[in-house]
Amino acid sequence: MARSLAEVEFVEGRPGTIGRNASTVVTVSVLGKSYWIDRVGTYYFISCERCGGTGYLDCYAHVFEGVCFKCGGTGIGSSLGQIESATRKMRARARRDVKADERYAAEAAEAAEREAAEAIVEAAREVERKAAAAAALAGSHFLGAEGDKVTFTGTVKVAMIVDGYAYGTTQIFLIVKGDGFTVKAYTSAGWAREAVRDQAVTLTATIKKLETRDDERVTVVKAPKIAKVVAA
Repeated sequence: MARSLAEVEFVEGRPGTIGRNASTVVTVSVLGKSYWIDRVGTYYFISCERCGGTGYLDCYAHVFEGVCFKCGGTGIGSSLGQIESATRKMRARARRDVKADERYAAEAAEAAEREAAEAIVEAAREVERKAAAAAALAGSHFLGAEGDKVTFTGTVKVAMIVDGYAYGTTQIFLIVKGDGFTVKAYTSAGWAREAVRDQAVTLTATIKKLETRDDERVTVVKAPKIAKVVAA
């Protein structure tokens, strides 16, 4: 059951200290929210947010004996006044906090709804990606079995200089694509150093191994030799 705006309950708690003054730590309940405040005599205070009501910061003990500059050593963040004023101010504070909680809950629900919608879209995209990859894989093939010597014609898609096996040497990393196949090779051959992207070539090589990826079958070859090059 929701509490009335007029219902503000002050409950005496443990002894406390605000600055150099003895205080009583009081629990204030209003609108289902609870707050800790200090009471000195008949006056109520909110403790300083920086020092927690002590008036001092141990980590700055070497600077003016650690006096909190925010509250000047009083430990008081703001005065709530006597019971009537404290009741009014705590009711207003609770009302603001309740509204803030409601805004946060609404924003969190909106964010959760948005994330759920995005997750559905991403899941659909992932299904499409997997279907496209499966179709591409079904349309690809190996050029043969390991150890087979093959001759094939395709288009250079990658011709990149990379480090060689020996220190200070380089070799060419090649990817050649043809009708339903992909070939990968490393070579130090002179012809490969002159190869360019989208250049048609006919090569003879020995199949080293076969690799299956999500969307294609890759034939890895060794010692590729040029049979024919068509200028790009």
